[in-house]
Amino acid sequence: MPWRVPVLLAVFAGGAWAQGRESVVVALSEVKGSEALPRLLFPQLRPTALAAPAPGAATPRGLGAEARTCTMTLAGKTIPLFLDRPEGAFALGILWCGKEGPFTGRARNLGAEGVLVTFDAVKSPAGPLLVRLHYLPGEADPGVRIEPATHRRGRALLAGEMREVILVDGDLDGRFDGPKDRWLSLRPDRAAKTPTVRQAEALLLSEPQVPFDESGRAFMVEGVDPSGRSLMLVLDTPKVGMDRVLARRYAEVRREYFGEFAEESLAFAQRNALDLGRPRAVEPVRWPDGTLSAAKAAAAAAKRPLLAFYFTESNPWCYRCEFYTFPDREVDALLRRFHLVRIDAEKDPERSLQQGGKGVLPCFVPMTADGRPVAFTMRLREEEGRVRDLEQPERAIAGWQRPEEFAENLRRILKAAGG
Repeated sequence: MPWRVPVLLAVFAGGAWAQGRESVVVALSEVKGSEALPRLLFPQLRPTALAAPAPGAATPRGLGAEARTCTMTLAGKTIPLFLDRPEGAFALGILWCGKEGPFTGRARNLGAEGVLVTFDAVKSPAGPLLVRLHYLPGEADPGVRIEPATHRRGRALLAGEMREVILVDGDLDGRFDGPKDRWLSLRPDRAAKTPTVRQAEALLLSEPQVPFDESGRAFMVEGVDPSGRSLMLVLDTPKVGMDRVLARRYAEVRREYFGEFAEESLAFAQRNALDLGRPRAVEPVRWPDGTLSAAKAAAAAAKRPLLAFYFTESNPWCYRCEFYTFPDREVDALLRRFHLVRIDAEKDPERSLQQGGKGVLPCFVPMTADGRPVAFTMRLREEEGRVRDLEQPERAIAGWQRPEEFAENLRRILKAAGG
């Protein structure tokens, strides 16, 4: 079956709040990043590429033949990292940070996605770090991510609603009040059910939380204690617009995912029989953001079939469409025959995906130029590699597809839509 990720749709619990400013001081305590939910995926530092230690260089004693080294810049200093993988110790891994160490990691088997090794409290000039090594299938060296080992967390009641507030030292300078530090606020039940949060999904201290409530107010942070012991949570009319926050966040999430995809591309292509040599478009077509109702009107005026791309910021398979599928030259040429619209399923004011009964992302919904659904015979590649046509007509492409299958399905949609 195609890659499908269930939609976890957030619903903003707005209440009948009174107009005007409200605030509360939130006391924060330290939490180990690797033990808490949601897990904060904050790749603050990207070390240089791994390589074998240079002959004659100062290295820790006892490094194995498969040892690798890289460097990172932290607190104004260039610090070497040494990763060892001696025979029989692969499941744990051993790490040195400058002169500190050795530190022993914990491994988690991710199945087809490889092995993740986590080092909880690596000593550094800026304090403890959380280091993650991701060993992908078929690749000798791991990808490295370095993050704060701890964050600050607290709860408070504001405007009749309990909020769980998370504060992160985003630049690893030991303070929590800088322009690169991050925050987010969740309902306690949502925090318990959210497995991960990426850095880009969290907010800069200058940004209000989105979406805003019906009165136009939003949660904001003011008066942060540099030590991270407390902050003031405010509910008021924001000075920064929602569109600006969403644009920054989407661009940052996209860059982060694209960096990861570039690292994983060879292994991903091998697992999914993906031909990385297929011709690519010089400048792939852009998907404009909008609502379904506005896109229908524009498609009717242009006399073109409509293709709506539903996504969320936190779904990696939506970004894999942008990275692997849309830039394909054949796919790009077919997409240009549609009127396109991209809709965030979580923030769509019309909730058009939910009303249509779809529950899988990414999701592509085709319509004729006059707004009628298009039924077509969908081709897909199953996980075991077999390519087949479904017996029953479909009205949407649900899940990520290789360029070959996606292009064939676009041709069938165009034929069925008369485009």
